[in-house]
Amino acid sequence: MSKDKDDNDFPFGSIWYDTPMPKAVREQIEAGIDDMNATEVGEVEMSPDLREAMDRLNNTLAADVLPGEILLGQKERCVLGAADLVFEPFQKLSRMKRDCTITEKIDGTNAQICFGPDGELLVGSRKREIFPEGHEGKMKGCDNFGFAGWVYDNRDALWEYLGEGRHFGEWAGGKIQRGYGLPDKHFYLFNTSRHSPNRNPIPDHLIAAGLACVPIIHARVPFTTDIIDNTMDALRASGSHLNPDAEAEGIVVYHHALRDYFKITFDYDDVGKGPERQDAG
Repeated sequence: MSKDKDDNDFPFGSIWYDTPMPKAVREQIEAGIDDMNATEVGEVEMSPDLREAMDRLNNTLAADVLPGEILLGQKERCVLGAADLVFEPFQKLSRMKRDCTITEKIDGTNAQICFGPDGELLVGSRKREIFPEGHEGKMKGCDNFGFAGWVYDNRDALWEYLGEGRHFGEWAGGKIQRGYGLPDKHFYLFNTSRHSPNRNPIPDHLIAAGLACVPIIHARVPFTTDIIDNTMDALRASGSHLNPDAEAEGIVVYHHALRDYFKITFDYDDVGKGPERQDAG
């Protein structure tokens, strides 16, 4: 096989020619590959020299290509390292035009309450477990805007309503982020399906304590880009559902088929925030 041979016939390209090996062994491999015709290595008798040369080539290729790309020819002949390759199926594709639920995105701080089967409690922010200041000797700074203290103060009532599981939401109001003109802080639960007024309304005593659900704008409507744009326009005009005198940050779209959340914000939606926004200038 000459170096000017079409790469479509032997797609290792320069990697093949740059791999050091005896000329006789190289010719053995080339001849063997031509004869294999999509037969796996395990089904072909190979001399020790040929096997060593193939392994050397395989190691070189592994450093230059992604897993699953060590293939020979357009017929995807799995020749090199066949014993080490593992089949991985492609994920099932979800359909985009399925129901979504649109809620207002609250500008606060991410928080979570996790109850074990017997009421064991873990409280967290986005990145760490948090505790009330002074709890079991915990130092100042172990909480996050007082959220853990609020949870511990209302532990029994929260356990009775929320029950076992991990409950995510946004701790907002007061002096957290934009505040929305709310003097007191509230915990806004994200799971609108579980905590909707029609399905599992929050008890009055917990509402008074500061538990709420993120404002639902549209529940289980077909996903289209038009409904996203129209919702953003209406929200900009009306102001936040928490306080119409405060500007809303944007919306969160929960796609039921994908089981994932997507956010759209009025500011910096194209570039994100933090370092990404700074880089964008």
